[in-house]
Amino acid sequence: MKNAEEVKTFNILKKDRKYFAATLNNCKCKILIDAASESLKPGPDQMLKVIDLSVRSKYGTDLLFKLAAEATQQQESGVCSLRHARYNSLLIEDCRRLGGKWDADSKAWLFSGMVASEVETLDDLYNGQTATYEVEFTREEEALCRPVRILGYSVATARGRDSGAKLGEGIAVITGNFTSGGSMKNWTTTVAKGTVIRMQMPIALVEARQTKQGQSVKKLTTTIESPASVS
Repeated sequence: MKNAEEVKTFNILKKDRKYFAATLNNCKCKILIDAASESLKPGPDQMLKVIDLSVRSKYGTDLLFKLAAEATQQQESGVCSLRHARYNSLLIEDCRRLGGKWDADSKAWLFSGMVASEVETLDDLYNGQTATYEVEFTREEEALCRPVRILGYSVATARGRDSGAKLGEGIAVITGNFTSGGSMKNWTTTVAKGTVIRMQMPIALVEARQTKQGQSVKKLTTTIESPASVS
């Protein structure tokens, strides 16, 4: 979002007269040279909190950023990390929004220390105390070429029109069923109206985010606190 502060990972190529030449996700971009950025050095994988000054038009986009805080201060803030045991598509969106980078070796999301408080908020949201919930699908739902999800968690996944649907981790079907459908090219994961499942989810996430229309969620039991996962 333009003019919003975000953490992004840049490869800084060289220092020109007015801008640093850089790349962001393999796209060329510029970083404004000012009092905050003048100490930057060329190099790869630099996590920086920036303000988006890009110019977007029907002819293309001129990607331009300025630092939101002095470069040395940002570098001294270090790195923080976040782990989460279960895949969650909403968590991935939130991590990318904060400029997070997935590290396969440590199996964790890495962030600039500049957003440590925001990362702690994500940890509370996705790794806090959990409860068992009962979810009823009050109407038929079809997910085009993807899983059926509840608050980012995969409930059931098809792989093609005739593949059937495989249940996600920790999902118990009380009544109803999941299947596959659609066409060979545009297959769907389909859940029948009236299907009821049980699953565990973080209480804070359920309270903070709304489920899709047609998904009725009821809390059954509370379980233990999840272990801390931010460092």
